[in-house]
Amino acid sequence: MTDEQTQPGYWFIFSGPKMLLRGGDNIEAPLLADPADIGLEVRNVLPLGQYQGQPAYAAQTAGDAPKPEGYFWRILLGLDIKAGPELFWKAGDALYALHWHKRSRFCGVCGSPAESAPDEEPMTKRCTKCGALRFPRLSPAVIVAIEHNGRLLLANNRRHPQGFYSVLAGFVGPSESLEDAVRREMKEEVGLDVIDIRYFGSQPWPFPDSLMVAFQCRAVDDKITVDGDEIQEAAWFTPDNIPLRPFGVSVAARLVEDYIARHTGK
Repeated sequence: MTDEQTQPGYWFIFSGPKMLLRGGDNIEAPLLADPADIGLEVRNVLPLGQYQGQPAYAAQTAGDAPKPEGYFWRILLGLDIKAGPELFWKAGDALYALHWHKRSRFCGVCGSPAESAPDEEPMTKRCTKCGALRFPRLSPAVIVAIEHNGRLLLANNRRHPQGFYSVLAGFVGPSESLEDAVRREMKEEVGLDVIDIRYFGSQPWPFPDSLMVAFQCRAVDDKITVDGDEIQEAAWFTPDNIPLRPFGVSVAARLVEDYIARHTGK
């Protein structure tokens, strides 16, 4: 560890998909001089700038790491509701940094090891042999709220728990505009042609590396044909029968909340 890392800082430590946290009613990341102080060995220590006025670091530990006394391991899903958006987004930064570090250890041009390039943009890697630079990558995705005659389409993705529904989403292809991606994804996933595509907003989603671009649109008709691969079930809902759905800071939650507000005045 560097001298800077021996100063107290907030540590965003992951064991597999779970992050180490402390507290009860007020959940926080550990504030430590060194994770060894609580019996943890960490690797891939990466600086994350500042968090609440203190240095912040991302790190990984073994998948079967013990739970230090007074701490617990938790997945990030729902952490925004439990601990607030500031901790949630900083945890996302940490998860992305570890993801990028793992996938950029070698040069894509000559295959030689890559190292950090502190004179470039944050997280940039430079090849130790040919000098080629690799910059952090984002995967743009569209997320879409489809309406038809005042009803909202929500779907159960195979990755979601049974009974949980959300709006549809998909990654943008290399030769597509965002609007093209909306049309293609909606046709592929639920068999619907859509019109009146309107931009709603955007959101980073570093789980691990997405940028979500949200749209609203209308379906030409209401005949749903699910793909049976990603989407297990989809249906039309009115504001008074919305099923279990996303909450918190996600743009998916904001799309559903906007639909309810426009159709109920609430």
